[in-house]
Amino acid sequence: MDLTKAATDSGITIVAAAGNGSVNLDSSTFASYMARGDSGAIIVGAGTSTVNHDKLSFSTYGSRVDLQAWGENVQTIGKLGNFYTLIGNDFNQSYVTFNGTSSATPIVASCAAILQSYYFSLRNAYLSPQQLKNIMQETGIAQGTGVSGNIGPIPNMQAAIQRVFNESLGVKGEEKFQFHIYPNPIANQFTIMSSDLISTDAVIEIYTSLGQLVYTSNLPIDKIIDASQLSSGLYFVKVSEMGKSFIQKIIKN
Repeated sequence: MDLTKAATDSGITIVAAAGNGSVNLDSSTFASYMARGDSGAIIVGAGTSTVNHDKLSFSTYGSRVDLQAWGENVQTIGKLGNFYTLIGNDFNQSYVTFNGTSSATPIVASCAAILQSYYFSLRNAYLSPQQLKNIMQETGIAQGTGVSGNIGPIPNMQAAIQRVFNESLGVKGEEKFQFHIYPNPIANQFTIMSSDLISTDAVIEIYTSLGQLVYTSNLPIDKIIDASQLSSGLYFVKVSEMGKSFIQKIIKN
């Protein structure tokens, strides 16, 4: 634990399996372990592969378990004893079903790696291990209520990436208003629609998926934005007015 704490304190993200022992880390048996505090590692439990995201019976659980992912029905390459599927009698096309917190942990680790890479592309810096964990927990899909014992939410990458993008452009949750874009996907223009009162003093900004500003203007009276100069791809539209702002994703055909 001391080595893990030293690593996370230095900015290294560690994602670790909670284990398959079906034990409660909050029980008195683990009092000395819990008393040592948070190592900074992201601890992963095993959840169902259904939309319920329930805890699997074998997963270790407790307040120290941060996130979950599929602990069953995960397909991966390789062999596990005699339990594998071989395609075309080709060793390079052997597949096996993988289970346990050992299958859940690399799923969360891949989410962390993608999120870190995306943040770096926007800010040329890295999120701390705690920031990564907080974002994935706060934007994740809540654990189901089927089996008792905390294993945390499952990461929701679309929501996590949206959070990173919003924060990189200074959009705070408590300072935003809602608007909608029609149509979306767009062709050469789109209309800003909102139940909130937004005026021609509002500023419209359009960013690429990497955070590059490619368009800025005050909101036209007719609220129609000319997007004919944009290439095909994914963009983010930011509307700001009186200290409030919000972002919507658009796709340009």
